[in-house]
Amino acid sequence: MATTRATDPGNGDGAEISPSAKSRRENPRSAAIAAIERWDRDRMLPRLIPVGPEELADDSREGRLEILRRLASALRGERVRGRAGHWSYSLDRHVGLVQAQAAELRLLAAIGAPTKTPRGRFRTA
Repeated sequence: MATTRATDPGNGDGAEISPSAKSRRENPRSAAIAAIERWDRDRMLPRLIPVGPEELADDSREGRLEILRRLASALRGERVRGRAGHWSYSLDRHVGLVQAQAAELRLLAAIGAPTKTPRGRFRTA
């Protein structure tokens, strides 16, 4: 019986690709979900917004909401720079902020706190 193997068609040399790479190529949403699941708050969050060690250690609902407020503010600024075509806009930072916000919302939901208003917007108060 002949076995088939997945190869990278763009490579041309017939090299095998991993099953996880194949699934990410087929479903980009699963790659985004995997990035959220690998979220290392203590390492990644200070690279995106100014937070101190005491704020990172605060796992309370109020502490997480404050982090989410800062992420929302940083995202607004990044979107404004992107729409304006400003030279300082960074797609990598924008994606990082979106992933950080999704991960923080997931962590907030894990402690049982409400995260959305009826209109679907992030609750700030």
